[in-house]
Amino acid sequence: MKLGILGTGMIVKDVLTMYHELGVEKTYLFSTKKSKSQALELMKKYHLDKVYTDYDELLQSDVDAIYCALPNHLHYEFSKKALASSTEKKTSFSFSIFSFSTGISIISLEQETKNKHETHTTI
Repeated sequence: MKLGILGTGMIVKDVLTMYHELGVEKTYLFSTKKSKSQALELMKKYHLDKVYTDYDELLQSDVDAIYCALPNHLHYEFSKKALASSTEKKTSFSFSIFSFSTGISIISLEQETKNKHETHTTI
């Protein structure tokens, strides 16, 4: 599996301490330009393959699984974009729903793309 991890916060640091046990072939880290130096430090420490600061570029790479570890208010936007990407991706997004309509919207999007993507969303 080629894993794309979104974020550089505490949860990412926790995941990176054990992700090698998952049999990950390649790991890419997505960060903001502001957090790129922190992402590069994580890449060096955990022997990751690449840091991206452009989400579209990450989605168009050979990544086949996405783990969203961004702040909760960003989960919907990033999960929607991954689900709508033109290549098949396995997506795992855990997010807090700030409104009922947001939850219905992401579930509907998953259903529309279920033949194209394997998705796992925790609400």
